[in-house]
Amino acid sequence: MQSAPVELQSARDKMVKAEVAARTEKYAEARRLAADAEVEAQIAERKTRAVKAQKAVDEMQRSNDLLRTELERKRQP
Repeated sequence: MQSAPVELQSARDKMVKAEVAARTEKYAEARRLAADAEVEAQIAERKTRAVKAQKAVDEMQRSNDLLRTELERKRQP
């Protein structure tokens, strides 16, 4: 997920902290950190999807612009 590296790294960091907390029997903290990590990972995924969708929209717009230009050129005598 290259489009959301900050969120993805944050999720990884929180999972590491959750694992440490679980090993030291701080289970409530481990659950909280794991839940936070899951949310961060979901945010990263959604940002990545949004970036991909925007790229697709941009590509379609460029394609439409090219087609429009070609049609206008063919209409001219």
